[in-house]
Amino acid sequence: MTDSPAPAAAPAPAPSRSVVIETNSRVSVPKWPLWTALAAVVALAAFTAIWFVTRKDDGVYRPGPVALALVDAVRADGGQIELSSAELACVDRVGAGVDPDDVRDGMQLTDPTLSDDAKEFIGTVFDDCLVRESRVALFAQDVTFAGEPVTGEAAVCVAEHMDDSILESGGYSAMAADATGQTDLLGALFGAFASCDVM
Repeated sequence: MTDSPAPAAAPAPAPSRSVVIETNSRVSVPKWPLWTALAAVVALAAFTAIWFVTRKDDGVYRPGPVALALVDAVRADGGQIELSSAELACVDRVGAGVDPDDVRDGMQLTDPTLSDDAKEFIGTVFDDCLVRESRVALFAQDVTFAGEPVTGEAAVCVAEHMDDSILESGGYSAMAADATGQTDLLGALFGAFASCDVM
């Protein structure tokens, strides 16, 4: 009997390759981009905060040279009048081109040494910028009778009558522009003295 050839052996299967990922493994990522981005965010936040704090609009007007000169003139006369932001802004707007030293020298419409420009400025300030309370307070601090200061309620009474008389006569600008304005002002003053029982 002859030997039959042995059947050919089946080829061995190729070894399988598998990838095992460990859940606790760590991938190294450079940290400098993260720190750079964080620093940029912090710097932007700080810049924004400083920008808004230094430019905060608190609603308070910062007076210009003319308004400051007016405040100085009022304080030089012993007045403690607080003008509002709107009044101060108006004074600066009306006083564009006015020499602050001229304003600092006084706001008396009866001053014979005032130039026509100064009278026009003062008249406009009283008509357009100052509210009644401020006008009355300015007048009340300067009321004198027979060389003696008039104070308290009597001074306020005189000041209110003066303000009313000037407004009824056309306003402060009209009085300042009129050659007889000073006479009219003195007439209003004596009428106010009589109405307030100062005489």
